[in-house]
Amino acid sequence: MKKTIHVLLTTVSPQHTAYPDNSVKRYGENGMYKVQATNKKFVKGKAMPCHPSNGFRGELRRFATSRILDVLKSRGEKIDAYTLTGLYTGASEASPDTANNSIEELFRASQNVYMGLFGGGSRLLPSRYTVQDLDVVSQHNIECGVVTLPEDMLTSESNIDALRMEKDSEGNVRYLEESFFIRKDDLAQNANLEHVESVVEHGIEGVSTYISEVQAADNASKKEDSVSKKGVRNFQRLEQIASGVPMAMRIDLAPDLTDAQVGLMLLCLEDLFNNNYIGGFGRIGFGKVRVEDAVLDLGGEFLSQGNLPFYKNGTFTFGPEFNVYKEAAIEDVLNIDTEELVSYFKKLKK
Repeated sequence: MKKTIHVLLTTVSPQHTAYPDNSVKRYGENGMYKVQATNKKFVKGKAMPCHPSNGFRGELRRFATSRILDVLKSRGEKIDAYTLTGLYTGASEASPDTANNSIEELFRASQNVYMGLFGGGSRLLPSRYTVQDLDVVSQHNIECGVVTLPEDMLTSESNIDALRMEKDSEGNVRYLEESFFIRKDDLAQNANLEHVESVVEHGIEGVSTYISEVQAADNASKKEDSVSKKGVRNFQRLEQIASGVPMAMRIDLAPDLTDAQVGLMLLCLEDLFNNNYIGGFGRIGFGKVRVEDAVLDLGGEFLSQGNLPFYKNGTFTFGPEFNVYKEAAIEDVLNIDTEELVSYFKKLKK
């Protein structure tokens, strides 16, 4: 039976996801400026912001690993560094084992609460779930099939406010904005005179020389229109997904996953939403979300939270309707076979 987890989220703080070479030039009333753009993908010719799914896959695996490590610690059991690396990342070494997977190992791994869900290991066992990008719930994304939330989630009265997005003066939906801040952690701003005199070579003279060299280098880089600079003081302008924007998450699970494996995914999602840090700049409060609704689609039969809140005293939890899966996962993790787990990360061929 096909199983899909749908989650409707709202950003409660700005969200920024960096990508390589994301510094772009833009033009405003005062001329050209540079901004650190947030990640986007093209959806039928329109650049739509999103948080890529590969980030979630890594986080979910690490949360599952943490739960397993807690159990091993409580039992006083040890694993080697190769296995630890494999549990966190999926692979213990850069090159996989050249030995073929045996039918016995494939079947055994498919029943293991961790390996049967996340896969990996020395012989690259398959993972058995897929995650879509975290996408803005916009009319464009819905019409293009990028967002596939069940209709009940899109029309539910309890979700209407969460799905309503702010519009600009021209009536366009506003889900992107820009902000800026100045990083001031340099010597000129923060040096303590007592420390400078007692710890720094050549004291105040040494610091003065450093500041002069940095200022000269930064002035030269400006004249050459270079992005290279020497000082750590920095003016940053960010493009970000605004607060209050509805976003959709979708996780498709293999039809033959065990209840424990489904439950482990639910537990890891609880960890993800309680960690509540998606994207970058978490140090200044970015990346926080609130879960508005979540359902488990069991091939057309929907398991939902009903009217029960997802949060109690600030902690996110899937409610009693999901307990059959979560309890199965907790039991399997508590009884995980350490020797078997380690075997998946050992090469059979040297």
